Amino acid sequence: MGKIPDISYWQGFVAFSDATKAETDYLIHRASCGTARDTRFPENLAKIIKYGIPYGVYHYVMALSTERAKYEAEVFYNSVAKQNPAYMPTIWFADVEDPPLIWQDGKKLPMNPNLKLPMNPNLLAICKAFYERLRALVGPEARIGIYSGESIYEPYGKLSQIPWDCLWFANYSKTPATPHHLHQYTSKGNWNGRTRIDLSKVGPLGSVEFLTRAGRTEETAPVIQEDDPKATEEMEKETGDTGADMMAVCVNGKSWFLRAGDGTKHGQTGVMLLGEALPFVAVSSKGWIAVRKSGKIHWVSGKAVCMVDKATGQKVKSLKAPAAGQKVRVTEPYSWNVRTGDGAEHEKMLVAYQGYEWELAAVSGNGWLCVRLVDGRLGWISPKAAKVV
Repeated sequence: MGKIPDISYWQGFVAFSDATKAETDYLIHRASCGTARDTRFPENLAKIIKYGIPYGVYHYVMALSTERAKYEAEVFYNSVAKQNPAYMPTIWFADVEDPPLIWQDGKKLPMNPNLKLPMNPNLLAICKAFYERLRALVGPEARIGIYSGESIYEPYGKLSQIPWDCLWFANYSKTPATPHHLHQYTSKGNWNGRTRIDLSKVGPLGSVEFLTRAGRTEETAPVIQEDDPKATEEMEKETGDTGADMMAVCVNGKSWFLRAGDGTKHGQTGVMLLGEALPFVAVSSKGWIAVRKSGKIHWVSGKAVCMVDKATGQKVKSLKAPAAGQKVRVTEPYSWNVRTGDGAEHEKMLVAYQGYEWELAAVSGNGWLCVRLVDGRLGWISPKAAKVV
């Protein structure tokens, strides 16, 4: 099995040969950093092409604003596309590492070991702007990935909300817990007669074939299978009760807040008045009730409502809530959307891959699973993608 090195200007002159090709499964080269191009990239690309080595490229993101991020995406694209349009990389990576706040005017500020610098609260917006501009430049069929540390990717940056085609994580002490395509496991590897080279290996989501093939396929595209309305309709027929046969009726107090999740720590999304009846969706492991209002899912305290059978008008004596501590795991390949509600018509929150696991919060009548994300929010995923374990 060959090696997967990543190199840049810092490796200086690199000699390529037939032996280099034989040793290399895939090579990733830095093309740009901030607003500067990697001056070693053009000469090394010519050698990569000469020896037919499959390759990807990365850009070190230094932007502090969304406008700067868009410009950096243009620098990245032009640094690559103007070299040899006929031999383009198979994956374009955004390198998101150091907290952007430690950069100023393109220079890294000295670090005070006693000072805990906050990370840029706009990191998600910056990365999203970079991704969207690069996507517009490379087209819908090209693949865009991210290189980062797990803690920056999630939960801090919430970067799983961006539909990356390839996840590349660095961890020199252990295998990343987050399912990934690539794992950079050392900065002291041997490659091509050189030492102190960054080396990576394929992760549970990846393979050499995955890295080297050109363009997206159904397997890697972020538009996922549960978005097919006919498939969702068939799934609902199979699972039977959709929850629409019961209504949650507010019977206590004058009014209760509707919230974004099953607890008072979640934000308020509306009000449910005494006597108001809303379609029941699910009951959570904390005893809160999910209801449907204006096409969206809201949560109300179980103390506020009682369940009524819509056909008979009789009270429903008990509801079966999930046991605390149950887990949900994505068991199917490809990428799957986690959504704000129990169906493909709801907004996307993030993209999940096979192996992702969360705590189960609730189960909708149509079978969709409500999960607790790492940042505390509640999201919903199709039962075609995940299972209770």
